[in-house]
Amino acid sequence: MIPLTAIAFIFSFFMIYRQNYKYIIIAMGFLFMGYVGAKRGLWLYLPVVLSTGIFFYFKIIESKTIPKRLIRSSVIIMIFSVLTIILGAKYTRSLNPENKIGGSFELNYLKNYTIDYTFSTSSEDELSQGRGANFISVITNMKSAKWINLLFGYGPESGKGVATYGEGIWKTLGVNGPITGLTYHLVQLGILSNILIVFIIIRLSLSFLSLSKSESDPYLKAIIFGGFMVTIVFFIDFLTYSNSFFSTLFPLSFSFAYFSAIIYKTSGKSRNYLITARI
Repeated sequence: MIPLTAIAFIFSFFMIYRQNYKYIIIAMGFLFMGYVGAKRGLWLYLPVVLSTGIFFYFKIIESKTIPKRLIRSSVIIMIFSVLTIILGAKYTRSLNPENKIGGSFELNYLKNYTIDYTFSTSSEDELSQGRGANFISVITNMKSAKWINLLFGYGPESGKGVATYGEGIWKTLGVNGPITGLTYHLVQLGILSNILIVFIIIRLSLSFLSLSKSESDPYLKAIIFGGFMVTIVFFIDFLTYSNSFFSTLFPLSFSFAYFSAIIYKTSGKSRNYLITARI
């Protein structure tokens, strides 16, 4: 999720602060980083994240008068998004029907592959393998659990063991594959924990939108809206992909929390000490 987070923030600057094409080049560098790491989700999630960001910007922040510069930058971003998903499918073996680098782009194949990958199950040992199937399996098995487990989960470290290999409690819950952050926290900390996390993400994203709308300085507006873009990535990652923001990417999460605190603290006040260097 690091490439996706970085690109989301970069395009906030491109759209709001300055249409400098060095931002495009930097974004392509992060795309290459994802390609080398064989991160298939990057090609599918990036258009969703950028499109969502543009929608909220025009719907809430620039809802009355839309400058031509913003329209132009938004069109460039959308073209970049479309090219990303096309090139990603062509040069990622599993995302094209030929199963080779440089294959063809076929939208129906990409859609069917994504659905099959997300909801795949193993008929031999009755274990779920896709992220969506694993979530459904956990919900189904937890229906018969005690109410305290539904509300508060099975406790920290109850998920010890690798879900991908069906170890520990994951095998009991019918899981044998990758899991989302939602699934992970449902098992360990229960429904209440997930509700709290989703509430915090939504509350933080709305705060970023509100602050961005009231900010007149394009540079600071780009920073604040970039924070909103990161919450979109966080939300999508938590609900549909992984628990990385709470585990492997903890330094990123901590930095983002610190950044959010600075934005709140400086809201409506002097921001001279926030960031002095302009990109």
